[in-house]
Amino acid sequence: MPSFRHCLLAANDRIVADWQGHEGALVDDNFLHQVMQMFGFLVLSDRQYYDPTPLCFSFKSFDGTRTNVREQKDA
Repeated sequence: MPSFRHCLLAANDRIVADWQGHEGALVDDNFLHQVMQMFGFLVLSDRQYYDPTPLCFSFKSFDGTRTNVREQKDA
């Protein structure tokens, strides 16, 4: 949906990037920033895929605990 994508990319949370080291690279630890980066990449890139590693790294539970994306969490 173009209108959703436009609003997401135009969002400004006024939070400064929190750069963290992850697998030899610096990654912004803000989930919204990572979602915006993913959408922007998919819109502007000619590639047909996106590496979601930084997005998964920034994904946390409500209490701020980093989520282990390699662990199954269903009931």
